[in-house]
This record gives sequence, structure tokens and C-alpha cells, in this order.
Amino acid sequence: MKIRAYLGGSFDPIHQAHLDMAMAVHQTLHTHCPTATISVELLPTAGNPFKSNPTSPHHRLMMIRQATASLPIGVETHELTQPAPVYTIDTLRHLQAIHKDAMLIFIMGKDSLSTLPRWKHSDDLLMMAKFWVFDRINDGTLDDMNIKPALLTQCTDDLAVFLQTDKAIFMDHTPIMALSSSQLRQRIQMGVVIDGQLPSTVAQYISTHKLYQKPSTVL
Repeated sequence: MKIRAYLGGSFDPIHQAHLDMAMAVHQTLHTHCPTATISVELLPTAGNPFKSNPTSPHHRLMMIRQATASLPIGVETHELTQPAPVYTIDTLRHLQAIHKDAMLIFIMGKDSLSTLPRWKHSDDLLMMAKFWVFDRINDGTLDDMNIKPALLTQCTDDLAVFLQTDKAIFMDHTPIMALSSSQLRQRIQMGVVIDGQLPSTVAQYISTHKLYQKPSTVL
């Protein structure tokens, strides 16, 4: 059995919650599927159809590599080679084509699950991959997120059921801090200390390359 799990996002910048989610999936799968070949990878996107243009792929990829250097987490760079906007349905088709014999899992926060009906060809997504959703700290309840009833019926917190059932959504209750890259960018721009929310190597990279700084005023 082969399992390939992907956490997608702009990672602008990558923060501790991203790493905590990826590591939680890695550890859970290795514990419950000891004989499986398991891969957990970050999947940086070239652009999100619902968001503004991100920082350059070079800087985001370098921060990801800095953050994962000592972790058993890989990086899938396919989307960075595609013109924006990049749609998950197209990425899944690509991943299916190159990993024909693997179970595909997409990792996300509960806030992303609430937007799933707006994704391109959303009805087809769960036929192509399973979804692993984190019930993050301070994220609110499922009802608070206005998740569609049709999706709720596919949710389970039983990992065995999730792995054995088609079109399944696993609700992971591992405590993960609800961090926002956009809020972190604002705090960096304001010079606010954000200890513990970014890997130290990423914080150093941001400082060295002066990312997310307020534009200087020319007099």
C-alpha cells in the first residue's frame, strides 16, 4: 500500500502550524499503517484563485526548504511550474498520472473545507483524493464554518473508516494553532515579535532578505 499526502498552500511564509499539520499526518499514518509506503509533502502553489499574488516562488521555496531541512517532509514543486491560477483539480490529475498505484490525501484546515464547494470541479475532487482536515484551535465548530451538509455526511474521526472508505473526509482533532500567513506578514511589517510562530530558520531568512517589509517612503 502506498499513501501520498499533500499539504497545499502559498506558504507565504511557511509557519509552525503548517509544519505541525504535516508532521501530525506523517506520524499518524506511520503509526496506523506500519507496512505502508508513506510520503507527506508540502505543495506550494504558484497562485491561489481566491487570493492576491504571493511572494516569488524562489523565496517561498527557499523558506520551505529551510523549514523542512531536519524533518521527514518532502516538497512537491509541480504547481510552481504552472501559470497562475492553479486549480487543485488539475494538480490531482497530474498526481494521479504519476502515482497511479497510490492513495492520494489532501491536507487542509477546516476553513479550507468550508470553501471546498467553490473550488473548480469540486464534485470531482473527493473522487480523486481523500481529504484530511484539521480541527484547529480557535477555528470554531463545524457548524460555525457553514460547511455544506453533503460534506458533513462524508466526515469521520475514525481513521480506519477514512482509509477504507471512498470519498471520505477525516476530521483530525490534533491541537494545531490557527495561524494565518497574511496576519504574520502584517505583524512582520509592523515589527511585531512573532516568536514560536515561525521556524527560526525561516525568521532568519525573512530578516536577511528583508521580506514583507513596509515600503520605504521616498522624500
